[in-house]
Amino acid sequence: MKKHNDRPIGESISEALQRNQKLNFGLDKIRVENAYKKAMGDMINKYTSRVGYKNGELKMYITSASLKKELSMNADKIKDLLNDYMKKKLIESVKIY
Repeated sequence: MKKHNDRPIGESISEALQRNQKLNFGLDKIRVENAYKKAMGDMINKYTSRVGYKNGELKMYITSASLKKELSMNADKIKDLLNDYMKKKLIESVKIY
């Protein structure tokens, strides 16, 4: 039997994901949350109660007041660090609570 559509399965999956924006949003959310955990390190993760991502906004919930203040002053650096880590500009703003 002759194959009519020879191409790698990874290419087919990538194409399908690009067409399905809802699934793409879920994958972006997971990418951002995983990048946060890996890039920010154990000390900051220890004081992070929750991380959320929606519509380009990263929300960080920090339990230490002094760390929250320090991170708030460096929100742009955090945004750049995580976008560089993911090699994709997903985060447009960072909110720290």
